[in-house]
Amino acid sequence: MSGTVGDNIARASGVIAAAGGGGVVQTVSYATGATHSMTNTSWANISGFTVTITPTSASNKILLLATFGSVTGNSNNTTGYQFARDGTAIGVGDVVSSRIGGGWRAIGATYSSPDHAYPASHFYIDSPSSTSAITYTIQNECEGGTAYINRSVNYSDANQIYNATYHSSFIAQEII
Repeated sequence: MSGTVGDNIARASGVIAAAGGGGVVQTVSYATGATHSMTNTSWANISGFTVTITPTSASNKILLLATFGSVTGNSNNTTGYQFARDGTAIGVGDVVSSRIGGGWRAIGATYSSPDHAYPASHFYIDSPSSTSAITYTIQNECEGGTAYINRSVNYSDANQIYNATYHSSFIAQEII
């Protein structure tokens, strides 16, 4: 954190007063080592990947960070992900012609390599201009099959790294 800490008295909200330019005011997070599978063919919230934060100032920003330990899909599935604020997509690409906008994507495994799973991370700085409670979610949309988080497609009981269960997190930080 840049600047100086005005005091280090913990408040009920978890906010610590900071002086100077810039800094993290508060952090909320969700983390899981559980596996998820999704088949939705339109944008939908991923179960559990939800955080609620109440900004202390309408001029502050919210830094969103998502890290999936592994993401994959079956049958050449491509999966898109995006952040949403109170149910509305944010930080997505422009809609061009009949093309949709999305935040980031993961390419699924192929039939010949169903054990491949890759980490995926994304961040976005939101300007909600609010001091009301805001709920952020991560949404996904699948194309062509099932998408998985924290596991491979095969996910067999073999003691090999590609069959491991991984860890993911979703963090929102109010920043000055």
